[in-house]
Amino acid sequence: MQAAVENLSAADMAEQLAAVSGKKVVTVGHKREGFLAHPHYGNAVWLSWLATVNGEFKRDIHASHKVVPEAWTFTEWAKQSKLIRDTLEF
Repeated sequence: MQAAVENLSAADMAEQLAAVSGKKVVTVGHKREGFLAHPHYGNAVWLSWLATVNGEFKRDIHASHKVVPEAWTFTEWAKQSKLIRDTLEF
């Protein structure tokens, strides 16, 4: 299933985390070549990210909202996440 509430880049997520926490949040900022040279080449999580990088996920945000209208946005999730709160210490 390819469901989503939003379609965010890593930079978008970093910006939203910074807004939630009041802390500076940066991404690694790899170019495609750097990503492809990543040492975890071929594992399941890496392959999932590769599909994302390649634009292979076709998410219908409107249809997703119809199925789960109460789904959180990334910012809503981050605001309540103990892991994020503890990691960013806000």
